[in-house]
Formats: sequence, C-alpha cells, structure tokens
Amino acid sequence: MNEYIGYKRDEASYFNAARSFTADKLRTCPVCGKSWPKWLWKEEYQFMSEQYGLFGRMYHFLCPDCESILKIREGDVSGYACSKSTFEGMMKKAKGKDNLTIYVIVEKIGDGIKNEGNSDWEGKEFPLPEMLKKLRDDK
Repeated sequence: MNEYIGYKRDEASYFNAARSFTADKLRTCPVCGKSWPKWLWKEEYQFMSEQYGLFGRMYHFLCPDCESILKIREGDVSGYACSKSTFEGMMKKAKGKDNLTIYVIVEKIGDGIKNEGNSDWEGKEFPLPEMLKKLRDDK
C-alpha cells in the first residue's frame, strides 16, 4: 500500500478540478467497470515536451476497487485542451489528437483485475471512449 502514499479524495472543496472531472467524466472505472468508484488522486508535474522544454501537470487517478491507476493530463481534466485557442489545446492538436477527446494513460492495472485482455494496456495511452467501449464489449 506504500505506493499509494499521496493519493487523496478532497470532498471539502467544491471547486476541485479532479473531483469535478471524476463526477462528470469518470463515472465508471474503464478498467474494472465499477460504477461511481470513490476515486483517489494526486497531482504531479512532469516533463511534457523535450522539443519545447515544457513541464505540465498530470493527475493520477486510483480506483480503490481494482487498484488500477490512470494518468490524465491537466488540460483534459480541466477542459482547457478542448479549445484550440488555449495553449493546452494547441499542444494537443500539434500531437495529432482530437481536442474534444479525453486521453488516458494506463499507469498500472490492479493485480486482482489484470488478465489477458488488459495486461498489455500498462504504459499505453487510449482515448477514454475507446476504453469504455472495450469494457462494454468484454462484458
């Protein structure tokens, strides 16, 4: 459980981007399929672009039911990447991504849920709608 140090769930603040994001966009865990999981999260600054020397914030979301961890860029969590007129939106478009789609990096699949169908997801980035579709197709 030591690897989960730093994860929290902030219920006190109504204007918390991560809390609002999980309530609106992550109503179902795209790995285990649990509805309305009580997501835990932490924020981390990461090197985003060697070409431009940019740092950006990443949110790590931990599903307490399956212990899978998803990473999502701040622009997708806040919604700023949806617009091509914001910096986050321009960077997303420059990478050839759709601005209106949320992209998820699977950092870890929980040991209890890992199987042949999802074991190769770790370290890869997927559009969130595609992950949820795979989950529905597997059921």
